[in-house]
Amino acid sequence: MSVFSHSRLNNSQEAPVAVTVPSGPLGLKLDTDFSGKTTTVHGFEKMPTGCTGVVERHGGVKIGDVLIKVGDKDVTEMPYKDAIEYLNSLSNKTRKLLFQDSRAYYRARRLSLSGNAHAGVELAGMLCLSQRHSF
Repeated sequence: MSVFSHSRLNNSQEAPVAVTVPSGPLGLKLDTDFSGKTTTVHGFEKMPTGCTGVVERHGGVKIGDVLIKVGDKDVTEMPYKDAIEYLNSLSNKTRKLLFQDSRAYYRARRLSLSGNAHAGVELAGMLCLSQRHSF
């Protein structure tokens, strides 16, 4: 059996991607978007051993994707700092991470916003990369 597992929840290009990673570093550079809440993939890093990390090897997670769940916990409305602290608190455990394509994520959020005349503003592509963290 492989040291990591992965799955695509359905065949859609925009479907969330689940990646189960063992304890230790994730090999990810994470950042926040303009809201300060959404945690996004900014890039990938080599593991301390020099190998490619599990998330990058998976192949389904792209730069700009949104981290939507850690285990069963929804982190989409969690302040970025809290999401980072939560990830750090689980670093000694196997973690199931769920990512979604940023365009699909922001399109769904835009559709869920009601009563806001400016809710139709295209949010994808408005990432403000200011608080980068590596895992």
